[in-house]
Amino acid sequence: VDLHVGAREALALGFTPYLAGEAIKAALSVVALPTSWRLVDRAASAGQRAILVRCLGPAGALALDEHFEQFLAEPSETVAGTAVAALADSLGTAAAERLAQVAAGDSRSVVKTAAGESLAKLGSALALPYLREKLKDPELYSEACRQLARLHHPEAEAFLVLAARASTVEIDLQFLYLPALAQSGGALA
Repeated sequence: VDLHVGAREALALGFTPYLAGEAIKAALSVVALPTSWRLVDRAASAGQRAILVRCLGPAGALALDEHFEQFLAEPSETVAGTAVAALADSLGTAAAERLAQVAAGDSRSVVKTAAGESLAKLGSALALPYLREKLKDPELYSEACRQLARLHHPEAEAFLVLAARASTVEIDLQFLYLPALAQSGGALA
């Protein structure tokens, strides 16, 4: 759409009116973020802390810093697992390396699962070890296959082909695009 306006007028119409609003939002976040952390610190129960931490993730307020490490060290698996998921929501793929470390090294199953699921949700190839294990659980098999297919990674494709060959579960391959299967004419053998 051409509005027949010059660069100066385009800036005045499409950029300048939003500066005040963005400045106000930035100022509020400077005030709100420390207040949010104080609320989390004062929460009476692990459940309350988990809810508050979960809210901070999508707001972009959780970072790879002492707050995250503090939540990860919580005795409550719920808080630690929630912190892992919130970190993924907050940082996205920038958190993948730390999430992989947690998935590989944390002894708590809830936390390991949160890290693995977060990596899978991010579409990170670092989720492959977690998803390979998830394939072994008959109740989680179908979900693991879908998550592997979404990774679009050669190793994920290999896991899917091997899983399909070994499975007694009927897999509807028409919903999975696997280049290796397309090249072999769709044969698994």
